[in-house]
Amino acid sequence: MHAKYEHYQPLYLEDSHTLGIGIYDDRKVAVGAYNEQGEGKHIAMIVSENPSIVEWAKNTYESYRNMAYCPEENPPDIDGGFDGRHW
Repeated sequence: MHAKYEHYQPLYLEDSHTLGIGIYDDRKVAVGAYNEQGEGKHIAMIVSENPSIVEWAKNTYESYRNMAYCPEENPPDIDGGFDGRHW
């Protein structure tokens, strides 16, 4: 049950979030806000090269990554939905 992509490791958080962070490189990030239901629809997004925003986004991403679980090691408790293990 491994992902098709060798360098891709899906992780999940116990709680859903309404914030998405995309890190392009050390100089540019995207921060997206989603609707409250968590259906994945953007309600706002910024792309920034501002060093303070880039640093905040990288730190926030790392804090979420440190809290995340690997579905192969700790499968999420879900009701028949996507569990990150099948690609």
